[in-house]
Amino acid sequence: METFFLGIYRFFRKRRKLMFATLAFLLIAMGFFASRISFQEDIMRFIPNTTGSKNICAVFQNLKVKDKIVILLSSKERDTDRLINVGERLTSEIEDKAGSHIAGTISKIDSEKMSEVCNYIYGNIPIFLDSTDYASFDSLTSRKNISERLKTYYAQLNSPVSFFTQQFTEKDPLGLYSHILANLQTLQVDGNYTIISDHVFSKADSTLIITISPKFPASNTADNSFLVSSIEEVISKYENAEKDISFEYFGGPVISVYNAKQIQTDIYTTLGVALTIILAVILISFRNKSSILLMLVPVLFGGLFAMSLVYFIKGSISLIAIGAGSAVLGVVLSYSIHVIAHREHISDKEQIIKEMAQPLTIGSFTTIGAFFSLTFTHSEVLQDFGWFSTFTIIGTTLFCLVFLPHLLPSEQKDERPNRLLEFIEKINNYNFDRNIFLLILIAVLSLWGLYNSDKVKFNPDMNALSFQPENFKRTEEKLDKIFQADFKTVYFVAVGNDENESFDNYRSMNRKLKDAQKAGLISDFANAECIAVSPVVQKERISRWNSYWTPQRIEQVKRDITDEGAKLGFTKEAFAPFFNIIEKQYQPVANAKSNILNDWITIESDVAMAISQVKMREEHKEALYSLFKEHDGVVILDKPYFMSSFMNVIKSDFYFVLFISSFIVFFALLLSYGRIETALITFLPMSLSWLIILGLMALFGLEFNIVSIIISTFIFGIGDDFSIFITDGLQADYKYGKKVLSAHKTAIFFSAFSTIVGMGALAFAKHPSLQSVSITSIVGMFAVVLIAYTIQPLAFRILITSRTKRGLFPFSFVSVLLSTLAVGTFVLCAVVLTPVALLLKIIPINKKLKKDFLHYAMMYSCKLTLFMAFRLNIKRENLSGETFEKPAVIIANHQSVLDIVNILSISPKIVMMVKGKVYRHPVLGLLLRSANFFCIDDGYENCAEELQKMVEMGYSFAIFPEGKRSQDGTIGRFHKGAFFIAEKLNLDIVPIILTGNHHGIEKGDMFFVKPAIMTLAIYDRIKAGDLSLGCTYQERKTSVAKFCKARYEERKPLSENPQSPYYKYKLTRNYIYKGPVLEWYLRVKVAMEKNYSMFDKLIPKKAKITDIGCGYGFLAYMLNFFSKERTVLGIDYDEEKVRVANNCFSKNDNVNFAAADASALELEQSDVFIMNDMLHYMPYEKQDLLITNCMQSLAEDGIIIIRDGNSSNTDKHGVTKFTEVLSTKIFRFNKAEQELHFTSSERICDIATKHNFKVEEIKNDEITSNTIYILSHN
Repeated sequence: METFFLGIYRFFRKRRKLMFATLAFLLIAMGFFASRISFQEDIMRFIPNTTGSKNICAVFQNLKVKDKIVILLSSKERDTDRLINVGERLTSEIEDKAGSHIAGTISKIDSEKMSEVCNYIYGNIPIFLDSTDYASFDSLTSRKNISERLKTYYAQLNSPVSFFTQQFTEKDPLGLYSHILANLQTLQVDGNYTIISDHVFSKADSTLIITISPKFPASNTADNSFLVSSIEEVISKYENAEKDISFEYFGGPVISVYNAKQIQTDIYTTLGVALTIILAVILISFRNKSSILLMLVPVLFGGLFAMSLVYFIKGSISLIAIGAGSAVLGVVLSYSIHVIAHREHISDKEQIIKEMAQPLTIGSFTTIGAFFSLTFTHSEVLQDFGWFSTFTIIGTTLFCLVFLPHLLPSEQKDERPNRLLEFIEKINNYNFDRNIFLLILIAVLSLWGLYNSDKVKFNPDMNALSFQPENFKRTEEKLDKIFQADFKTVYFVAVGNDENESFDNYRSMNRKLKDAQKAGLISDFANAECIAVSPVVQKERISRWNSYWTPQRIEQVKRDITDEGAKLGFTKEAFAPFFNIIEKQYQPVANAKSNILNDWITIESDVAMAISQVKMREEHKEALYSLFKEHDGVVILDKPYFMSSFMNVIKSDFYFVLFISSFIVFFALLLSYGRIETALITFLPMSLSWLIILGLMALFGLEFNIVSIIISTFIFGIGDDFSIFITDGLQADYKYGKKVLSAHKTAIFFSAFSTIVGMGALAFAKHPSLQSVSITSIVGMFAVVLIAYTIQPLAFRILITSRTKRGLFPFSFVSVLLSTLAVGTFVLCAVVLTPVALLLKIIPINKKLKKDFLHYAMMYSCKLTLFMAFRLNIKRENLSGETFEKPAVIIANHQSVLDIVNILSISPKIVMMVKGKVYRHPVLGLLLRSANFFCIDDGYENCAEELQKMVEMGYSFAIFPEGKRSQDGTIGRFHKGAFFIAEKLNLDIVPIILTGNHHGIEKGDMFFVKPAIMTLAIYDRIKAGDLSLGCTYQERKTSVAKFCKARYEERKPLSENPQSPYYKYKLTRNYIYKGPVLEWYLRVKVAMEKNYSMFDKLIPKKAKITDIGCGYGFLAYMLNFFSKERTVLGIDYDEEKVRVANNCFSKNDNVNFAAADASALELEQSDVFIMNDMLHYMPYEKQDLLITNCMQSLAEDGIIIIRDGNSSNTDKHGVTKFTEVLSTKIFRFNKAEQELHFTSSERICDIATKHNFKVEEIKNDEITSNTIYILSHN
């Protein structure tokens, strides 16, 4: 990745005008498109966009009944006439001022409304008749019924009510349609209001109620803002004029407008204050004041980059998402601060890119993963937040790595250090990971969070996230008292993709409501089913009407009515309205265009809906709502209900985001670091911070909501960002010895500071959703920073540096697992056998039998332990055929704790002499005492009698005469105790030689099992009466010691040779946690070199070696591993590689490295010069010069080893060149500053001849043209 950005930097460095032109073009283009984006303020965009929620969103966006604004006028005197007068004037003035934004105003009951409804019904009568109505038509149109109905009609005309009945009777003299008008009573339910002078008043306090229907939906806050301000202006005027009248107003559009205004005010105010504080602190902190501009430009670029791309993707964005997006400010600001902070320490811009490319790209990628996962949630606001955050991070990262290095000043100014920055760096240099109080605090909070993880509550109420001034809350409560005093009024909405689907759902919904009314779940409900008919049903009913009213039937009925009417004195024209109805040609009507259905039916291009108004008691709500739980076509307009129904969706989104972001982050970390251990260390702050967030929220009684629970991804995003830079700093120190952690911490400090200030400012916002974002983010930020500064370095220290500083292998997941398996097996066996030993003491059976059983159990436990130590390759040789049937004193060299397990696994007839601390161990000691092991601290003389008893029982004694383990496996001085016992008890001596055990488990590291070859050899008995080795036990001690040392040196190569897995393992342990590329390069290199066995064979065990082109030091360390008597100086022109080589835990006084050009260096005299795969990186002149210098500095009996591609070997040289392309161009293991110059055997021979050297050529070309040349003095 660094190569890519370095390439871009070098390209623009030579074309600065092009770079500035490109930057200017991008800024202008992004600014243009960003300016065209539209902003959304609707709080309901938080609603999860599921199948059910789509209907809910459609209802909230399009249903007209919910978008009304209610104005309340009341007075203490309850003067209704005055309230009516003022109300009519107020309504008229509002209409004059904002009429273009008002669809309709209801200040009084329209007496003509019922007449309009009747005319609508009679004008479209067929669509209101179903098939059952036609069953009575034949009898109603019979001559007899006509005669009777007309007589009744005639009588009514002579009554006092004739004025009211005449208009209906003229249109329906036969009573064919009277039941339809009767059904109109379903259009209303009784309310807690009354009608006075055609105006609506509340029953309780005679409050006048005026309703305004805006032309635009509540979500259109831009247009409704003018309407609301006009209403407020008019009301304010009347409040001043009518002091004794109270004016209140409320409604969805009003709340939406105030939410939009408050969000904008909060964002501008809080972010303005936050930015001022942040900029002030940064300005004070950094010496170069231009740094402030350089830090902000990438953030501006990232913001414009995000807005322009969101414009192309969606065209709009939620203002709430932008407000929450301020959280990203701390993340992206940290990127520019990282670069600026590095500039304070490093002057080379290319070096800055090298050091920042990997952590910035990894950090941004993992952070993007966390935020991008939000785009897969079901909430539109959270999707917007995900897009905005993702693109902001991408844009800022690109700017920091592509453009920012060019904008940095070319030279550092020597300015006086800034005290604030020094103070911050002093804080960052503090070892938080060694503060016991902080560690205990984190542990307590984590455990508390884990314990309370299921106790932190979730608040699904969307009203809690909506801004509502106190006066509106009081008005809403008043409206609830008026309309919801005894019963709760709820709208049930049938929704469909078109009219037909919505009307089908409407009929189904109303049937269920009727059943619920019969069951007593609701008291009453109003619906428009009697006058609202779907287009499909309309066509069916018109067809049925036409089928019934044939021309013949029409003519017959007209004739009958005319004749019977004439008998009563009616003229033919008296029934003309009825005749017009039955003769008319009907067409389906558009429900959406009907004024009388305006409040009941809403039809848009992609959705249709019809409502029913339901009155019920609160206690029946749950039972009633459950009837519609599985009905996707019904929306219950009750926010608390449907928000609680979304809880599962919200939780699912959260867990999805948590899983996806965690997976992306962890996978990226694993891919980047190449080690699961480093990935887990870096991932740790994310997981622990979540537990701490839960703990603190439980502690302070805070609740999650739809915003805060998902915004937690922000914590993950910035948390892994901090963690990556902490790991990068720790790794840089471990790998190179570079102290860059402080610079990273400085950037993290400012990032955390800016985020906390930015989020802290939102805590003072009045809008609840912004406050919610703030609280969760601040709590999470403190948790993330605390853990990143403490637990992460602590884990890195325990796992790696605390061990490597003592020369021990760093832990790895596999090593811990395998070591635990082996050591755990031994411990488990000891724990199991201890109570068995105690039990055997009380069981009344033969003592010898019990002892034999226990010893057999111990032998097989030791065998099992060695079997479970999968890394150990154990080789045994019983050179004498020893069976241990006859007691003896076993003499063995002591290398490791494995010696004991190894020897005890040979035979059940062996007991050991052990040290006092082991003998008195509460668990293991009890077992050893039961098995009649002996304490060496008691002195051999004091044990003689007990030892004699064990001899009589046929047991042999294993003793390590050295008394302690050796560090490097060599045999130390023997003590005389073992030989004294052999002489005292007249026992033979059985020598056992162990090799390689000190590799399996090293001294001082007894719980870490390493791969090794272990050998055990049993030699012939030294008879008790054999005086050839001495007459006294002192003489025998000296002779046996010489024998054992000689045998050890003979057997040592069996376990300590280049093919032993221990050496390769030790070498790789020096380079793990230093990057996956380096680690795998090492593995491939060592495998290809066959553990450098060729070099070990060619080089004496004791030699002074100079390794020219040592690279990372692989060969130098291996040569030292094979023989401690070799001193190696590694030289390489690549300073970075030399840094890595010098920062290995195997580094010692005999292995040193230097960064230099060997061809220009005055070389010290050496026994061996090595030039391994490096000559071709130098031009031929330098090659000749370097080889000549080596010849001049070579010891008399020394050798020069050269290995390089032989250009003369044309058959295989192509493969060699290809491998170098991979090495230098693709994987970039090696630097190639110029064209490669491969030597040839002829060139080497010419140089050797010229300086009177002889050359031995060794083919090393199974695949490639590599050849080894050994040069030595003639």
